[in-house]
Amino acid sequence: MAGRTFKHDAQSLGTLLSRTTPPLRVPEYQRDYSWEEEQVAEFWNDLVDFTRRAPTDLANAGSYFLGAVVLVNNGSFHLVLDGQQRLATSTILVAALRDALDPLNKRAAQQVQDDYVFFEDHLTGKHIAKLQLNRFDTAYFRATIQDFPRQEAVPATKPSHRLIRSAYKFFAARLTDGFVERPTPDAQRAWLSRLANALVNHFEVIILTSDDEDDASTIFETLNARGLGLSTGDLLRSWLLSRARSDAELAEMLECWSDLFGCAGTGERGESIIRWSWIAEHGDVKARSLYKEIKKDLVGVDALQYCRTIRNDAQAYRDIRDGDCERLVIAEVWSSLDALKAHAAFPLLFAAKRFLGASDLDELSWAAFALCVRHNVVCRRDRARFETACFEAALAVSNGQGVAAALDLLRGVNPSDEDFRLGFSSLTFARHQAPVARVLLRLIEQSLRATHEDTIADSRSVHVEHIYPRNPPAERRWESHDALVGSLGNLTLLAKPLNESASNAAFEAKRDGVYAQSRIEMTRRLTTVAVWDEAALASRTRDLCEQALSVVPSTLTPGALGT
Repeated sequence: MAGRTFKHDAQSLGTLLSRTTPPLRVPEYQRDYSWEEEQVAEFWNDLVDFTRRAPTDLANAGSYFLGAVVLVNNGSFHLVLDGQQRLATSTILVAALRDALDPLNKRAAQQVQDDYVFFEDHLTGKHIAKLQLNRFDTAYFRATIQDFPRQEAVPATKPSHRLIRSAYKFFAARLTDGFVERPTPDAQRAWLSRLANALVNHFEVIILTSDDEDDASTIFETLNARGLGLSTGDLLRSWLLSRARSDAELAEMLECWSDLFGCAGTGERGESIIRWSWIAEHGDVKARSLYKEIKKDLVGVDALQYCRTIRNDAQAYRDIRDGDCERLVIAEVWSSLDALKAHAAFPLLFAAKRFLGASDLDELSWAAFALCVRHNVVCRRDRARFETACFEAALAVSNGQGVAAALDLLRGVNPSDEDFRLGFSSLTFARHQAPVARVLLRLIEQSLRATHEDTIADSRSVHVEHIYPRNPPAERRWESHDALVGSLGNLTLLAKPLNESASNAAFEAKRDGVYAQSRIEMTRRLTTVAVWDEAALASRTRDLCEQALSVVPSTLTPGALGT
């Protein structure tokens, strides 16, 4: 950044939107609109709180600092390098104020539109947006926010569109609530005027402007170094797009990143996918140094091909997270990996999807899952060892060493069956750990069935049932209640209606009146138990342990469940 000159100025939000020439435009390498309700609500609350500072005259309220906005003037536009989320949300709020004002004073509503949303050039007849978002959001933003009147029926085809729509609906609902408290048109007009006045005249930004667009990625990196919180995705996308060799290449790269955020969202999970994708072929790298490592190694590499790889891995992540696989057993394995938070397995599966066939992918998917059950869940070993083994196995696949080498690395940290039995005997689950217990119970249940053609419905339909209840009457409470109530031997699966009817009933009543109705094999087997006591629980725990071992044996193959 040596030698680069920035001009800086403090302006009101209204001045920035109404008088900036050339107009504001979000560059293509910026991410899509990403503010969620929490941030939108905070923005609204700050505005309302500000208007309460000076109940009679806002001139006495001073100013509210909205933050810094970084612009690059390229002659045709002021490119918004930092601050687009605040500016877009401000425009959405201005549009909501405009629309609320329209039935009360059409001329005032049109003035708001002309001053802060769209500029009409009477010499050329052109309508120019004060703020234009990137190519994925600009048409939707114009139709549903900036056009006056708005176009309500435009479909939201991307996550960012849904966030834009949600932000507008949030502001519109708050304004409607305010009207209820102010039932007369005069009171409503005065309140809207006060809010608009505060927003455009008293919310201030510090504007940093440069005339140099030649190295936008360097500007991004400097902003991040100064603590403005740009993400790895922001930095990496900016740098990669700056290396596009044609408009067609730029368009495809943008589509790749849009697909990434579409699969993963715009938050931390998108950052994680970038890291997992890199680890799959290059080995472990910490999140804090990810951008520098990728940039260093990608010099001289086809940027478009890397963007395609990111997109493919993001789509693989979505398939694994959602259990989207036509092979039923593997679909269960994939969705279970996400439920178990076994995210270290994702680089291994990314590598397998890139370089191996479907059968090899299935084998490694099952091995990673079985190791997670044995190592992380039952034996509760250090998760760092599981992570290291998965990352090294991913690298082995990417280096062409094949499935056998990857499996050897996973088996190298696999606990023995003796350790598995020891861990299983004391395995307990608190209420918040029910999703993990569900994975184990579903795994065992599948293995008990004569065929594996059906799956157990999700947690909305099938619940984890405590055979000895969590909240028994005092006369039926065990002395060892706290130690045993969450043990796996005391848990089973039960359809929601049956679970709700079972409640805290005595075992005999549940056995004969509820469990006998269940179609879940492990639950139906409880109908042969005469008394549910600590001895019966211990016996069932041993049985479940052996059944689990038959499904996830030390070989890390599918065992009794099959594929």
